[in-house]
Amino acid sequence: GAGTWGTALAQVLVDNGHDVLLYHFDQTIVDDINLDHKNRLYFENLELNNDLRATTSLKEAMEHAENILLCVPSKNLQELLNDAFPFMHHKYNFINTIKGLVGEENELIIQYLHNIIPEKYVNSISSIIGPSHAEEVILRKYTAVCFVNKDIHIAKTMQTCFSNSYFRVYALTDEIGS
Repeated sequence: GAGTWGTALAQVLVDNGHDVLLYHFDQTIVDDINLDHKNRLYFENLELNNDLRATTSLKEAMEHAENILLCVPSKNLQELLNDAFPFMHHKYNFINTIKGLVGEENELIIQYLHNIIPEKYVNSISSIIGPSHAEEVILRKYTAVCFVNKDIHIAKTMQTCFSNSYFRVYALTDEIGS
């Protein structure tokens, strides 16, 4: 998603030298990102990294992806995944950034993802958690979060993908804060 948190985290990844393709259903937002390097709907006239790209094609986004950063409102998660499943052709690392509960059972997002995503598409399912604000991250203000995966090796690998001089990431294994 190319909302506030999705755009901010995408910029962190691009700042770190990763190839990122944001997905959004609104062509106006995609054009703003691709042509003017801005996302004015969420960040007014803030200049984004020139290497950040976006698409309205879920098919293109899935073909491009190895890691899928889930940054949509929880109420839209099931629809997004259902729309994406036909375009999935290998295993992905899913990274949840969504807060709240979802589904008829009011599950934690991480539990919901483990239950709804077919195993044939899952390499790993992780979460980014912690006190942070997209409006500060996009301005490259100092922020600390946790990258959580049951497998500490995956958590540490992804920690290095996201960490930089302004975005500090700690690796943890406790998915639900027990």
